Amino acid sequence: MPYDTWYPIAMISQAGGKFFNDGNTSVDFVDNGVGEKVFGFLKDLQNSGAFYYPPQQDSGNIVNKMFTEGKVAMMYQSTGSIGGLMSAVNFDYVTAFLPKDQVYANPTGGANVALLSGSKNKDAAWTFVQWMDTDPQGAQQFIVQSGYLPFTKAMVESKEIQDLWAKEPNRKVAYDQLEYAVDTNKDVAWPEVMHEFFSAIEAIFYDSKDIKSTLDTFKKEAERILSA
Repeated sequence: MPYDTWYPIAMISQAGGKFFNDGNTSVDFVDNGVGEKVFGFLKDLQNSGAFYYPPQQDSGNIVNKMFTEGKVAMMYQSTGSIGGLMSAVNFDYVTAFLPKDQVYANPTGGANVALLSGSKNKDAAWTFVQWMDTDPQGAQQFIVQSGYLPFTKAMVESKEIQDLWAKEPNRKVAYDQLEYAVDTNKDVAWPEVMHEFFSAIEAIFYDSKDIKSTLDTFKKEAERILSA
């Protein structure tokens, strides 16, 4: 599991919890015990030697290398790593849905492309975005090379993607799992809250701080940020 908030958030959702409460005034996985359950489970695995939590820097590549060298039997990782794994592994492996607890659930993640209101080249930028989204030689080639999720229906339905999925079924699993996609951390304050969540993750996995008190502290910080 690389250093990221995505994976604990996925497990919180799978345990029946939510990151923010319905009013986005606080987090919704601390007082109900969901956070303790998730982090307690992972910490027990870490203490037993069954779970390795990598350093912050270059964590994704560290995890990938451990997997390709046979040092770990299973990893949580972005589907965008599949393309790189194709040339790095010398054994058969399969991809699977994220494990179910109470429910199947996974955040979406991803990235964004934006046109700046102050740009002097709006028309050219819009032409590029349209090309990227609609031309088979645009972002679809990134999908093919990386293994990342197609993000338009046209890409999904294209012969190139359909043939690729038929040849390499590992690439399609994450797309099928979108049936269970749920995002419960949407808020304009998320970047600042995320910083505090990272601090809690570091305290638990790197410093072995008490899980309950760490999450209680995080909740207070999150409420402070959300009330600003």
